[in-house]
Amino acid sequence: MNDYMSKNISVIKNSGNPQKTCQEVCRLIFSHYEQGRLSAAEAMVLLKSSIVQLDDRKEGGFRFLSVCKKPGAMLAIFALIGALLGATFTLSGAYNSAQITVLIFSCFINLILGGMVFAKNPKSQCNKIFFATSIVLTGFLLTNFMSLHPLALAQITWIRLQMVSVVSFVLGYYLIILLFPNRLITQLSQFQKSVIGLSLILIGLCLTPTIFVATTQAPNARLGNLFFLILVQQFGLIVLTIYEIYKKSKVATKTRKLQLVIIAVGILFSFFGIFVFNFIFVQVLNTTAFIYLSNLATLAFTASFAYVVFYKKMFDKIQRLKKLSGLTWITVIGV
Repeated sequence: MNDYMSKNISVIKNSGNPQKTCQEVCRLIFSHYEQGRLSAAEAMVLLKSSIVQLDDRKEGGFRFLSVCKKPGAMLAIFALIGALLGATFTLSGAYNSAQITVLIFSCFINLILGGMVFAKNPKSQCNKIFFATSIVLTGFLLTNFMSLHPLALAQITWIRLQMVSVVSFVLGYYLIILLFPNRLITQLSQFQKSVIGLSLILIGLCLTPTIFVATTQAPNARLGNLFFLILVQQFGLIVLTIYEIYKKSKVATKTRKLQLVIIAVGILFSFFGIFVFNFIFVQVLNTTAFIYLSNLATLAFTASFAYVVFYKKMFDKIQRLKKLSGLTWITVIGV
């Protein structure tokens, strides 16, 4: 019976119409359940496996893999992997190999997760901002390393570029929550646009001596007179981000609330991990030995958001399937 059902379901799923496919698969399973050919448990198993198979064809990860089959994309990916591996072996000879490995690994994962989320829905402004934020986080990791081991540019320059990335990725956190799941930038309030504008001005200030001043003593930089603006922007945006999450969760479905909670945890772990390893340890404990651990902290955000996009979407699809099918038996047998 299961083989027979699987063949019928396979034929229906190849029809190419997602809504019609969902309805027909449910009706087929329900008809056999009513006729006594399937038990409730068997119907449950078939329904869930059908949902998984239907969703597998549409997931962004598979779309990302299909994009990667194109010659240009494959060449770019191999070039990226080659460059990262080459940098690992080259730099590991001059610097701490463990720190270099963590750096390269974190950069690679951030870029891959950002690319996969973007590939899932390239038209989504939220996904675009997430992809841009993953690139900024990668830039932060690189400038973070270069600020301790300057190459080509002066150390103060790398420190200022690092502050640009710090201001930018926290702004990215805020923007992502504002736009999640499918809001447009043009729909933002005047206050929200003002916050974004002030952050952009602060990015420009990061390149001036008002934030970091060059000195002749190690580490060749000290806090500028306006450095407090960085702290105001960082903690201010984090508070606003959590507040936006709270507002969205009050009117959200159970699934959406869970998604927002997961993203909030990722943002908080990422932000405070970076703050502790890059600021508290450096300014208060006067040590840079743990800065490389902030590389892993960045993954808390990118991984949590990617998890929400790829895995938790399944629950939304199950809810949509219930509505599409219009079959009360789904509730009766316990779905």
